[in-house]
Amino acid sequence: MNLDELTQHFATAPPALVLSRSLQQRVDRKFLLSERRLPPLLSRLQPSFSALAAGNTLWAQYDSIYFDTTERLLYHDHRRDRLPRFKVRIRRHLDRQLAFLEIKRKDTNRRTTKRRLPMPMMQSVLGDRESAFITANVPALAGCSLAAVMSVSFLRLTLVANEAMERITLDQGLVFESGRQRVEMPLLIVGEVKQGLVMNRSGSVGAFRAIRAREESFSKYCIGTALLSGASANVFKPSLRAAARLLA
Repeated sequence: MNLDELTQHFATAPPALVLSRSLQQRVDRKFLLSERRLPPLLSRLQPSFSALAAGNTLWAQYDSIYFDTTERLLYHDHRRDRLPRFKVRIRRHLDRQLAFLEIKRKDTNRRTTKRRLPMPMMQSVLGDRESAFITANVPALAGCSLAAVMSVSFLRLTLVANEAMERITLDQGLVFESGRQRVEMPLLIVGEVKQGLVMNRSGSVGAFRAIRAREESFSKYCIGTALLSGASANVFKPSLRAAARLLA
């Protein structure tokens, strides 16, 4: 499947529109679909959305390094559905040669807030500056030692609504790695609708539902941890089964 051909009819989003749809505080909704359902989805989205350019393509290359404690405190908080909860990662935007330390917080109202700190592109460890940033945003981690536990790479198409306050990301070609372990999900598409407020009748949600994409909780960090670490993962089995059906 030629990804560039699939997106050739999308207008390129101007910087002002991209900035206005940054949605650093938002509600996130995930949808899973197989690669073969990507063309009809994009056809439905094309009239109302513009795409964020990544160099000469619209499919940006991302690489994320996730950090956790030895006991995987952050993973288990998610598994137990504790709120607020956090994810800590270094995210690299390979096409733009940018990297950030990112902290994602999900609050009791289920809204997500993201804080980020610019980092040197090749840095993969947490220094004093990064540790201070984490402590300031996640006081519960003060004094905790965080280590890189997993990386995830993928291609991402980012779409911004021309009128509505929402943004969509479509991730393809997921690769999870930890040490010598590696799991690939080449035919799975993870769609995420990011909205200022929940809008069930929005064009994006309607488009996903029209192609019968499954709305599902799907945390890359948690799914990767469940696949690679052997940690307790009963709560994530529905998502793992849904992904397996789409990959079959």
